[in-house]
Formats: sequence, C-alpha cells, structure tokens
Amino acid sequence: MAPRGFQMRLASIGLGLALILGLSTPASIAAPPSTRASRVPTLYHKNRSFRIPFNVDPAERSRLKEVQLWVSNDDGFTWKPNTSTTPDRPSFTFKATEDNEYWFAVRTLDTEGRLFPSDNDQVEPSMKVIVDTKPPSLVLQSDGRRGSGASVRWEVHDEHLTLGSLAIEYQVDGADKWRKVPITRLGLIGSETWDAGTAEPITVRAQIEDHAGNIAQTTISLAGGTPSNPGLSASEDGEFMAPPALASPAHSSGSGFPTPGANSRSTEPRDVFPPPTRVSKRNVPEPRNLPEPVDRDPNPFAGSSDRAAELSRGSAVNEPPAAGNKSLLVKDLHFPLKYEVDNAGPDGPNTVELFISQDGGRTWTQRVEDQDRVSPIEVDLPSEGTFGLCLVARSASGLGDLPPSPGDAPQIWVEVDTTPPSVVMLKPPEVGTGRHVGKVAITWRATDFHLGHRPVSLSWRADRAGDNWQPIAPPMENTGLYIWNTPPNLPPRIHIRIEVADTLGNVGAVETTEMGSVIVDRSRPKSRIIGLDPGPSAGNGPKAIIKNQ
Repeated sequence: MAPRGFQMRLASIGLGLALILGLSTPASIAAPPSTRASRVPTLYHKNRSFRIPFNVDPAERSRLKEVQLWVSNDDGFTWKPNTSTTPDRPSFTFKATEDNEYWFAVRTLDTEGRLFPSDNDQVEPSMKVIVDTKPPSLVLQSDGRRGSGASVRWEVHDEHLTLGSLAIEYQVDGADKWRKVPITRLGLIGSETWDAGTAEPITVRAQIEDHAGNIAQTTISLAGGTPSNPGLSASEDGEFMAPPALASPAHSSGSGFPTPGANSRSTEPRDVFPPPTRVSKRNVPEPRNLPEPVDRDPNPFAGSSDRAAELSRGSAVNEPPAAGNKSLLVKDLHFPLKYEVDNAGPDGPNTVELFISQDGGRTWTQRVEDQDRVSPIEVDLPSEGTFGLCLVARSASGLGDLPPSPGDAPQIWVEVDTTPPSVVMLKPPEVGTGRHVGKVAITWRATDFHLGHRPVSLSWRADRAGDNWQPIAPPMENTGLYIWNTPPNLPPRIHIRIEVADTLGNVGAVETTEMGSVIVDRSRPKSRIIGLDPGPSAGNGPKAIIKNQ
C-alpha cells in the first residue's frame, strides 16, 4: 500500500475549473451546495472537442505511471475510462459523441499498478460540462400594423436558454439606424406592440442565445401601417394561454446583429480551461468569480430523485399574452367559442359568421355561420395547427363588421394540439448493485411544446398479465432521470411505465413491456450440506429379488 502522504498528494490532482473563452455558466443559477459533487459548478461549452489540463507535483511525477480521465454521462450513475496520458503530458483531449451533460474525474495509476481512487472508493466528479452545440429555436412573426403601431410575436425553445438575452430591434426602410424594441414581458412565447413612429414599412430582427453562447437570429419585414376595420372582440371568458406555435423556426439569418468572434468554429480541440495552478491537499484554493453551482444530486443513487431542472427540453411556459394578442390553446378540432356583439339592436344581429386563416392572416375563408346568432358559436377546424379567427356580425340592413381582408390580423389565435407528447425510454432501467442495491435508475426523453410543470408520471407492475399499474412517485418534472428506491417485497420481475402529459391532457407513454421485464431480484443463492436426512434406514423398504431361471 502506498504511503498515506503519497495518497494525499495523488488526490490533489484535479481538473481545470475556471471560466474562459468558450465556456460559460448562466448567471441565473443559484442553489445551496449540499455535498462535494453539488459544489462542482456546471459549465457550458458549444464545441464537442476541448482540452482539459491537470497538474502533478514534480516531486511525485516519478511515482506515477498513468493519469486517467473518467467520464460519466448519466449523472455519476456509471463511470467509464475515456482516455489516459502520462504525467509529463498534463492535459486530456475530450471529444463528445453527442450533446449531453458530462461529469469528469481523474484516477492515477502508480508504478506498482495501484489505482487511486481504488475500485472500492466512490468516484467524485471534479468538473461537470454540458456540451450544447445547437442554437436555440427562434420564430418571429408579424402581428400586423395599425398606423405607426407595430406588433410581433415570438416563440423560442432551447434546453439551456438564456431568456434574458432576447433582443428585438426594428429599422425603417431606407434608414441606417436600428432601434431597440422594449420587451415588457419575457417568455418562451410572447408578443410585443410598440410605436414605430412611422407608418412606413419596417424590418424587425430578433436574437437570443443559450448558456453555451450559441446564437439564433431571424429577420422579418412588416408592411406599412393601415387603419383597421372596426372588429368584433371575442369574449375573454375562455382560458387564454400563450400565443400559439408559429412558422418553422430559423436558427440564424443574415441580419445585422453583431456576431461574437467566439461563434467561429474550429475543427481542432482548443484549451477551454486556463493553465492549472499547482495545488496540494493542505492548501486547495477555492475557485473564484464562478456562478453558483447547479443544485443537482451529486449521486443519483443517494436518495430521492425528484430533481430540479431548468427548462427541460420541450417544456413550455404559459405566460399570459400581451393585451391585444390573445390566443387559445385547445385539444379538439371541434369546440364552442363564446362571443359578444356590441350595438346589436333590439333584435340582435342578423348574421354572425366565422372566418379563419391558416397563413397568419394573408388569406381568409368563411368557415361557419352561427344559425341561432347566440353565443357560443360551434367551431370546426380542419386539422391541427395554428389558425386565425375573425367573427363578422351584420344587421338586417347589411351594416356592421366588414369581412377580413388579406393582411388583416385575427381577432384571436387558436392552436389545436391533439398530438400526445413524444416520450422514449433512453435505455432499459438500470438496477443498482453493490452500495446501490435496491435502487433503479429510470431515464427518458420527452418533448412537447405544451408540457406542464410536472408532466411525468412513473409506475410499475409485476410481470404478470392483468396486474394493475402502481405509482412509483408523485408527478415530477421532465428531468429525464429518476432514481427509484424500490420498496421491500417487490416481485423479482417487474415492468415500468413512463407517462408524459401536456397541459391539454394529451398523454404519451412508453413501457418496458416493449423491451423485456426488469429483473430486480439480486439474491445469490448458495447451497451447503447440513448432514444426513433422518429418513427410513436402508433395508427397511420393499426389496426386489432377482429370480434365477
């Protein structure tokens, strides 16, 4: 066994932990650390290849044969060797195969073939990096012009979005200067109306970035402002939600936003950490000027896994829409829509017609007429998607609203979503061994534009036809990982089911019945001889006699 002092010096070998060019952490992260692993900051990087330096005390270098980099991509549940180097080459080159969160740890092999930490010791991460190479999804669409007024709506999605980086600017045609649009309410889905100071056509551009520095940009043109026809306002009695999904997203465009130099890409791995400083077990400097770490379980097998996460992939924030840009989210193609008619006269309106647009107001078609002219009107839409709706009421003499013209903004947006969330089980549930006996790691990926706060439900049943599903835990956030502390007397073979529901009640599910049962019986039978069976002695039973011929 190596001398204790030598082991302590080996333990001082660590990974670079600092923020430099190409690596960032969001300033919004703030969580109280609870253990060693939770005190390790989670960093973000937009390249899949980078170098990680380490430092070895020169006095101990001759005793070391190899320095190994170990990596976990499942929050410390499993660790695998990634690469190794000699002590005189103090850096690793890491190449990620996919965008994911990676935990890193260092192990050393001395000249006598001993590993530190040993196989019996718990591996603790020295660094966590989220590799994110994809820019956010950003959609920007016009909500129309009214004189000098201009309106746009947006929808953004990204697992690691920096929502506060959203910027919108506009430029009058023929002018050189871009002007900033004040955003009164930030949200993944939102809208903004402002006075452009002119009814001339304008160009609007938007930009947003994620924690890793990936940038999405898009630009649209707004036609000149025109006076609007008097319209019929839809009733606000319904449950209005965030503006609906827009057109297909554009990650980038040729807009005039300045592009940071860090956005350029290189095929060669770069040093994303500064040169390491020499440290010892007795005097380990604390990292400075780092944001607070992410509050995540350091060891997924260390108790409850109702884990907090930021915006999970596909999660949606139901922000109330800005005034004048109401929208409605429904799960059926057929639904009743309440309305009001002002100044209808003593006999009420003579006709109430519903017009719909499937292209943002560029074209309109009459869909239905309310036969009894009394709210609500029954709406039948042809398919899933986003529709603009406009009601037109007229008196017997033909006075009242004018039918919508091409380019008119809808009175209300309606998004029809009948599709359940997409959910996949990333791999068969993993049954813990050793110190993790009695625990099962369940991993999944769920996506949907309208996920709620706790959309995921996990359940289990015995591997017997007809058994009912039993809940594993209360509904949870879409974190993608749950560690289940299994109850006693669990059947040796079970199935696990993952259900994911959106805010409308559409449910997607996946079960292990499609991949085989989960074997949670980890008993190891061992036989031993305990002696003779005190049964009837030989010779007391019936006898067979061979008869001579």
